[in-house]
Amino acid sequence: MQDPDQHDDYMKIAGAKPSILLDGKTPRLIDEWQVAPILWDAVRFAVDQRSATAQFIVHTAPDNGAGFCAIEKGRGDGNLA
Repeated sequence: MQDPDQHDDYMKIAGAKPSILLDGKTPRLIDEWQVAPILWDAVRFAVDQRSATAQFIVHTAPDNGAGFCAIEKGRGDGNLA
């Protein structure tokens, strides 16, 4: 999401079909997700649909007050590591 040459395209994709940004090799890094919050919901949905663990690394900058880095292990188990 940070690449200035791709930012507008990424934002359009995130708004239209965020699951496209989740395709690819895993674990998949989703950096600066807060600029397109729909990505958080898309990650949660993808985790629910997939049977594998450690599919995504979701990160945001700590200077915005919401910083954290976690690997989404699965919904329902309460574990982020």
